[in-house]
Amino acid sequence: MAGVNALNPIGLALAALAIPIVLLYLLRLRRREQRVSSTLLWRQTVMDREANTLWQRLRPNILLLLQLLTLAFLVFALTRPYALAPAGLTGRAIVLLDGSASMAATDVAPSRFEAARREARGLIDGLGATDEMTIILVDGSPRALTPLTASRADLHAALDQARTSLAPANWSAALSLAGALRTPATTIIIIGDGANSDDLKAQAEPAQFRPVGGAGANIAISTFALRQTVRGASALARVTNHGSQEATVLLSLRAGAATSTATNLLDARELKIAAGQSAQWTVNGIDATVAYVRASIDRATPAESNALSADDVAWAVNASPAPRRALLLSRGNRFLEQALGALPNLQVTRAISMPIDLTQPYDLIVVDGISATLPARSHALFVNPIADTPVFSLGAVFSATGFVDAAQHPTLLAVDWRGINVLDARRVAGPGWLLPVINAQGGPLMLAGESPAADGRTPEFERLAILPFDLRRSDLPLQIAFPVLIANTVEWLAPLRGLDVPILARPGEAVALPAGASVQNPAGTRQTVDARGYGATELPGMYSYALGSATGLFAVNFMDARESAITPDPEVTLRPSGTDTDARGLPVQLAQREIWPLLAALALLALLVEWWIYQRGMPALRRRNGSKTG
Repeated sequence: MAGVNALNPIGLALAALAIPIVLLYLLRLRRREQRVSSTLLWRQTVMDREANTLWQRLRPNILLLLQLLTLAFLVFALTRPYALAPAGLTGRAIVLLDGSASMAATDVAPSRFEAARREARGLIDGLGATDEMTIILVDGSPRALTPLTASRADLHAALDQARTSLAPANWSAALSLAGALRTPATTIIIIGDGANSDDLKAQAEPAQFRPVGGAGANIAISTFALRQTVRGASALARVTNHGSQEATVLLSLRAGAATSTATNLLDARELKIAAGQSAQWTVNGIDATVAYVRASIDRATPAESNALSADDVAWAVNASPAPRRALLLSRGNRFLEQALGALPNLQVTRAISMPIDLTQPYDLIVVDGISATLPARSHALFVNPIADTPVFSLGAVFSATGFVDAAQHPTLLAVDWRGINVLDARRVAGPGWLLPVINAQGGPLMLAGESPAADGRTPEFERLAILPFDLRRSDLPLQIAFPVLIANTVEWLAPLRGLDVPILARPGEAVALPAGASVQNPAGTRQTVDARGYGATELPGMYSYALGSATGLFAVNFMDARESAITPDPEVTLRPSGTDTDARGLPVQLAQREIWPLLAALALLALLVEWWIYQRGMPALRRRNGSKTG
């Protein structure tokens, strides 16, 4: 509620009536003088005369205080004071309830989501007999929990069934759904923490915002990968501190087998992480036969620095794919050669220039700064392309390479591009299926896509990825993100043979498993895959699958930098004072709550108390005084 204001401040002038009230208590009574023979029997009269001496000293008097208090209440009531408060619900209401991963944070007891549900229950209980409401749960796939209804029981039942998910809130879809239901008499109420709400701040429909959430300190495993090396497996873990104070975490690595849920401790280490920074840890020499490795934050100090537990654990599968053959067309790029050569089960053949015998089947062709004509249906990675191809053409060079955003793409799993600097790059124009993966201010810094089979024609590329800049004119090869990016790109361009199942997925992401395969989730529930594939990946953890003699594992990890940064955005959660819309772009509806009826009631109460004291209390007081003087 905002500060108290007045609609009729001129009413304060009536406070001057207090002056005559006080004067009546200061002035004596005017009586006629009369001589008497003795004052013995007139002592009480003399005392009364002294008490009414002109301009006598003002003595404490409860009647005077009550009269002044009555006047004060009446004066303030006449000014019609009011306070600004969120407008109440009348008619039709649409409640958008944030159910994203950040709402599971425990900086508000017992969680942000429970606090949001309490707020929604209060709105339901405040509905009138003819008012209607619907609740939209906003997660990765926003949906209405109930149709518009006046039944409080149905609304409470739907609210009790609502749960958070590990997907980010899709505010664009939620606001579109609310807009389709909205009428001129509809109130839209948004209940959430305001974290990661760029779409929410841009919404144009009038709405109320009810914020939940505290400071939002959190520590997350932001990168976890397992790679095969010549000395066994190597695990890389990066932990990010999204809070505003330094924290210390205990990070543990445990190895597991495909046929058992038990894990064995590999190593543990304390990491001290400055506010807003990351710390990484690499463990080498892991047994190459382990099925997977699990990383977990077992302790954080101080405890309040880690409010979200979903990002405290991650899994990495130790994949052993069949050998794949790659062709590297380059005049010499040590960075690419080392990154490709370090990948297990990848046989790399290097050529300096065209022409070259391409009749041999290659799972992957990497073209670095060379003009090349590739066979149809190639899986190719172009680095620093210098010539047009039948699929894409090159444009002007741009130097505005500051990072803008990145798409959710398999090539970017566990890749953080924000700290990478590129001197310049070329613009690339291509077909609609070739989509930007990493966007900079001047254009894409990475593109990727899979060509659809159309009109029966053989596509030039089945899968294509492009890095339109020279690696040596950037610091990408010096970053830990480079080998991870190359490994992800190779795995996407030249996937594992056999069932062709990715080893990593995000919560809620469908996994391309063939129909008939049997999948067991981390809770032990087994399901047979139908023709639509397997989409029941809501639980993070290890999943095992089998189809005939083919078996395997894949991991579902919640590693989302935006959702782990759970600090509420002050541009959303701060309510404007005295305005109907937020200047930052978030409309808020406020109503004037007049409080003069309360003040008038208090004035009447004070007047009744004054009357009672005068009628009942003063005669008794006079009788007591008379008995004492007699």
